[in-house]
Amino acid sequence: MSCRSSAATPSNQTTSLEQAAPGVLHARETRAVTQTIACIDLNTAPLKELISLKGIGEVMANRVIEYRERHGPFQRPEEIIILDGFSERKYKAIADSICVK
Repeated sequence: MSCRSSAATPSNQTTSLEQAAPGVLHARETRAVTQTIACIDLNTAPLKELISLKGIGEVMANRVIEYRERHGPFQRPEEIIILDGFSERKYKAIADSICVK
């Protein structure tokens, strides 16, 4: 009785999945990428982290901190739009970078 080798595919060969959909990440790789992309939590981020967001300066970062101290945590990231001077356009520019936990 012969047995097939369980050796991995050599690096110069591709699997049928890779041939069918080149450049598509496997589920395990997708999870790893998703887990490494972090968002800035509006409810816990310090001033320095908030300022790192595109279009957010010290004044706006202070408004975020002041809001959460006075009113409690943000329930959804979209709530940032209620801050004075914060537009929907600015929200859309950073939406993928912010979250609330």
